[in-house]
Amino acid sequence: MKQLLSEHEMRKILDLALKKQMDADKNMQGKVYVDHLRDAAGKMGISGKELNQAIDGYFQEKSEKKRKLIRLGIAGVVVLGLFLLYFWLSRPQTYKNPIRVVLAHKLKADHNPVKESNRFGLNQEKIYLHITWLDIKKGKYSVKYRWIDPKGKMIFFDSYQLTPDGPNYRSWSYYTPKNIDLPGKWQIEVTLDNKKVGIFAFTMEKELSQTILLQESTFAYKGEFKAVYAKEVKDNNPVNQVLQIKLGETVTAHIKWFDIKGAHIARWRWIHESGELESVETLDFNPSGTSNWGEKASVGKTWNTWDPYTPKKKGKYTTEIFLDDAYVTTLNLDVVAP
Repeated sequence: MKQLLSEHEMRKILDLALKKQMDADKNMQGKVYVDHLRDAAGKMGISGKELNQAIDGYFQEKSEKKRKLIRLGIAGVVVLGLFLLYFWLSRPQTYKNPIRVVLAHKLKADHNPVKESNRFGLNQEKIYLHITWLDIKKGKYSVKYRWIDPKGKMIFFDSYQLTPDGPNYRSWSYYTPKNIDLPGKWQIEVTLDNKKVGIFAFTMEKELSQTILLQESTFAYKGEFKAVYAKEVKDNNPVNQVLQIKLGETVTAHIKWFDIKGAHIARWRWIHESGELESVETLDFNPSGTSNWGEKASVGKTWNTWDPYTPKKKGKYTTEIFLDDAYVTTLNLDVVAP
């Protein structure tokens, strides 16, 4: 028997089929209404071919037990038969070759996961399950992903063919969270040619802060730096550091890079607490030459960059800073009435 169905699918099939049979004819005993099972399985998205294979195996087993059932005089063979079918369908068969599994917020252009995490939010774009099949042989395989919410309901089903040409073959499935999804512990059941690969769990939170999302979903800059808000810049250094300004004033988000070399692009994103992105500024610089601001510095030592901005509204602001698309840090500013 090759078919493997998840427990929540089997419970749903059995519940639907048994209810339909009991409603159809409460006086009939000793018969399994296969049509009812097929109807229930169809509602679960399970093909007739898959269920027929399981039913064939069930009846083969059932015939071997028939004499014993008669001797015992057991009533309600239908219920017992359904549970025998359940156990037959859910017999575990495990994929035994090694794999590497990563849950991540997104993939890079080369289809590798950006950063591993087991915490996600309903307010993000996608959740990825990325698998590297380390010792898989050449051929064709069918991989299935079942995304299951905290109540055991299958929310999303993903299936496609793998055609690896050698080991270290990669595949992935992603889900886009919806506002109606339940927060809590989620699971992803994965099978390959109906063999159980594993069940991979993660936590779905109602909302992840934008700062956490940036930290989780982008590369992190690993170099040394210092970032501050300042009223002005003199000799390339910040002067009069602040965390609060009055509406109408200009503030500078200044960042000092230590021991940095080569050409880079810095980016500042100024965001109001309402979520409005008010400004995006980029700056090309190269410590071996002169930056757009006219600053000169020693190669491989320190380099100063900054972005002046005049906020448009009162309230709390964040300034997200990136270097070559790597997340660096987030600064927080209060803008009060003049």
